[in-house]
Amino acid sequence: IQTVCFVFHSKYNQKPEPGDLIEIFRGPYEHWAVYVGDGYVVHLTANLSSVPNKNGLVYKEKLQDVVGTNKWRVNNILDNKYRPRPVDDIVKDACALVGKKVTYDVSSSNCEHFATGLRYEKLNISCEVTHLADVKPSISSGCCVSFRLYAYIHYIHTYTAFSAL
Repeated sequence: IQTVCFVFHSKYNQKPEPGDLIEIFRGPYEHWAVYVGDGYVVHLTANLSSVPNKNGLVYKEKLQDVVGTNKWRVNNILDNKYRPRPVDDIVKDACALVGKKVTYDVSSSNCEHFATGLRYEKLNISCEVTHLADVKPSISSGCCVSFRLYAYIHYIHTYTAFSAL
């Protein structure tokens, strides 16, 4: 009997903190998630074979399960340009979205948009899309900006507050 042990590690030997963005290197693309603590991340996935459907689903899973054998790193990509939201808000909002269906679009609502939208208030950003699609940047960082996720989070807060009355 042979015992196999997998070691899940960051390419840069980093230990994530709640609210951190996790970049996972999956060959030709990167997958993004938000670390919410205790070894878990929240991330948006979509079945790309059903692209016309354009639905994604938000999952909360162990970081090691999402990473698999891929390399990963903490990459709070825009901390030098934008102030991150409070960690408790990032984690609370990420967890509130778990199990929800959200719009998925490779160029305007992908996993990186999802993750950055949770970390940076009102921003929903993907630098990868700008690079892959050769799109003109819409902000000085060279990234595309969308406000869909912010509106969705705002809706959840409003609905939750209204329901509690």
